[in-house]
Amino acid sequence: MAKRNKITWIGNKHNHELHRVEDGKPQPEGCQLDEVPAEHRITFRTAREAMTKRPGRKAYDACAYCTKKFRSRH
Repeated sequence: MAKRNKITWIGNKHNHELHRVEDGKPQPEGCQLDEVPAEHRITFRTAREAMTKRPGRKAYDACAYCTKKFRSRH
């Protein structure tokens, strides 16, 4: 059985955009995660956790380039 790469979900606290990061793979062309400063990043265990609105926190929107499975508002 092939080993699956670990998936990490990183949110940009500044614009509430969610990025999918897969170990061993570069980010897709168009994704701007590399331009997000470390102080604007937050890590989530799952996309659902990030995309669910909670009291005092907006829901994150999926990056159209690295999270094609999810629908982006942009």
